[in-house]
Amino acid sequence: MEVETLRAFVAVARAGGFSAAARQENVTQPSLSRRVQALEKEVAARLVVRTPRGVQLTRAGERFLEHAERALRALQAGITEVGELHERPQGTVTVGAIATVAAYVLPRVIAAFLAEHPEVDVRIREGFPTELEELLARGELDLAIFTLPVRRGDLSARRLWSEDYVLAVPPGHALVGARKVDLSDVVREKFVVIPGAAATLAYENACAARGVVAQVVVSAESVESLRRLVAHGIGLGLVPRIAVDDPSHVVEVGKGRVVRQVALVHRGEETLTAAGRALRTAIHARTRPG
Repeated sequence: MEVETLRAFVAVARAGGFSAAARQENVTQPSLSRRVQALEKEVAARLVVRTPRGVQLTRAGERFLEHAERALRALQAGITEVGELHERPQGTVTVGAIATVAAYVLPRVIAAFLAEHPEVDVRIREGFPTELEELLARGELDLAIFTLPVRRGDLSARRLWSEDYVLAVPPGHALVGARKVDLSDVVREKFVVIPGAAATLAYENACAARGVVAQVVVSAESVESLRRLVAHGIGLGLVPRIAVDDPSHVVEVGKGRVVRQVALVHRGEETLTAAGRALRTAIHARTRPG
């Protein structure tokens, strides 16, 4: 039984579908499907069933999943212990991150880290803070970077930096070139927002305080989508400072400004492998608290 077939099955089971699992594992969907089929042939049982809503585990699949995960954990623990005998970080480290950190911070951090530790395999999973917390607690992530507060008491967090949100404005807008604006002064403008985000809540509160109905023209799912929508003139948008690549098209926010605290979170020192500790050190060294 090959390790990759076990890993493929676990990925599909946890992701709830082949497409999502293929993206997480950085392999093609047909390749992932062949691995699962090979595993089913080897155990002589159907493990997953495709449905219109994704993948559902069979009764055999539910029973086998626990054993597959235990086998993979044992194998990784063995690899890690052998590597630590030589005090050399190696093996796989999975780090979770909110989308902006995954896009604008982790690439440079991981590039430098892998130059020093080429035997470590780093995997990135994006998600919202509550989702990342649960993945950490279940042991599916070694480290995670997301915004405070941490809601679970069994996780350890250390703040990396704080940053404020700035107002992104379209080209040609009257606010281009302005230095600062209060959030309450732009509540009658059209906005692009990310539902549930702290900046969106601040905007909605500013609208309520002025007795104005929020003029939300588009709801986006990511900061990158929001930035592009703003750039095409659809509306204003609040973005975290790390996502700014053109300072000429953002305005500082005065009253009503939103500040977020970004932290590195894990389950505790005893749960980190040598590779996990090395990556934690690299993240601390290459991100400056604000």
